[in-house]
Amino acid sequence: MARIRLLALALLPGLLWAAEAPPAPPEEPTFLRNLFHIDQGPFQQVFRREPDTDAVILVGPQGNKFYAERHPKEVQWYSTDHLDIIRIPDPKPGPWQALGEVQDHKDFAGVHFAEPRWPSPRYVGEQVQLCQSLAEPSGALTQDELHGLVQVSTFLTSAHLGEDDNFGFNSTPKTALAPQGKGYCTTFALPVLAGHYHWRVEDRAGFDKMSFGQDVELKRLPIKVEVPTLDDPLAPHLYRLTLTDDSIPADSVRAVLELHLGNRQNAKRIVRLTGKVGELRYPQTLGHNISVTGILNFEDSDGQARTVKLADQILVATPPPPVVRAPAPEQPKKAIFSWWWLLGLLPVVFAMFWWRMRAPSRQVDVVEKSPERPEIQQQASENDGFLLDLSRPDDIDEKI
Repeated sequence: MARIRLLALALLPGLLWAAEAPPAPPEEPTFLRNLFHIDQGPFQQVFRREPDTDAVILVGPQGNKFYAERHPKEVQWYSTDHLDIIRIPDPKPGPWQALGEVQDHKDFAGVHFAEPRWPSPRYVGEQVQLCQSLAEPSGALTQDELHGLVQVSTFLTSAHLGEDDNFGFNSTPKTALAPQGKGYCTTFALPVLAGHYHWRVEDRAGFDKMSFGQDVELKRLPIKVEVPTLDDPLAPHLYRLTLTDDSIPADSVRAVLELHLGNRQNAKRIVRLTGKVGELRYPQTLGHNISVTGILNFEDSDGQARTVKLADQILVATPPPPVVRAPAPEQPKKAIFSWWWLLGLLPVVFAMFWWRMRAPSRQVDVVEKSPERPEIQQQASENDGFLLDLSRPDDIDEKI
C-alpha cells in the first residue's frame, strides 16, 4: 500500500502539468494551406520551398493550374532547387493557392541594376576595374540567394573606323563580374589592338535582363617593346623598352617582368628607363628560349596612373652548333654466305622425293627373240636328199 502511495505522489506533478498545458492547435487542413488573395495585378512573389523539392503549382480562382513548365505566355517563371519567382502581369482577382512544400512566400520587386562605373582607359592592353551596383529593394532574398540569381558579364566588340588596327577583330571573350560588397566587380586587360570599340555590360537576374554600353577608343602603347634576335652565342638576351611619347614622364615608367625559364623556374626583374630607353640583359643558354610576361606602369600626360599588361614575348636563344660526328671505321665485308638459304631448299628436296615415291614403276618391254633358223637353200637332185647347211662354212667346202 505504501508503494502505491509513493508511485501516485511521483506521478502527481506530471498529471497536474498535463492538465494545465494548453491544448495543441488543430492542424490546418491541406486545402487551406498557402492561400492568398490577389486584388489586382501585376503579381510578383518569391515562393521558398524545401530544398530539392518540386516547383510549386499555382491554382487560380477558377481552379485553373499554373506549372513551372506549363503556363500562359504572359506568365514569367524562374525556378531553382528551392525558389520559385513568379510574375503575372494581369492575374484574375480572387483567392489563389500555392501547392507544394512551400515554407513562405513574399512580394518581390525584382533586382535593380545601376549604371556601371565605367573606367577611363586610354591605351591598348590597359588593365581596368569595372564595377556595378545592384539592389533588391523588397528584401525577399538572402544575400546567398541573390548572388545565385544574378549574373553580370562584360565584353568589347570592334567598331572599326578608318585606320584602326582592330580591323577584322570581332569581340573579346565575356568576363564575369564577381560579388564584391554591394555590387559586382572584375579586373581584366583590354584588347591589344588599337582602335574604336563598343563596351557592353549584360545583367541577368532570373527572367530579368538589362544591358549597358559605351564607346571607347584605345590608342597604341606609348612605349615600344623590342626583343632583338641574337647572332652571337656569347651575347645575353635583350629586352628593350623605348619611350615614343614625349608627353609621358620617363621617370614614371616601370616594367615588372616575369621570366619563365622552364622546369617551373621563374625570375622576376624590374626595368626602368635611362633617358628614353630601358634594357634587360639576361644570360642565354644555347638552344633554350625564355618566355617573358609583364606589367607596365606609367603616368599619362594628365598625371593619371596607367597599368598595362604587356604582350607576351619570347627571348629566342642561339641554336647550339651542329654536332659533327667522325665517320665510323669501315668494317671488312663479310663473305656472303649463310646456311639459312639451305632451309629454303628443303621444300624443293622434299617435293622431289615425294614425286619419286609417287611415280609408277617403269616396266621394260623385253622382246623375246626366237632362235634363227638356219637358211635352207634349194638342193639339186644329185645331192640325194642331203641338206646343205649354209650356216656352217665347212659344209660349203665339203659339197663343192
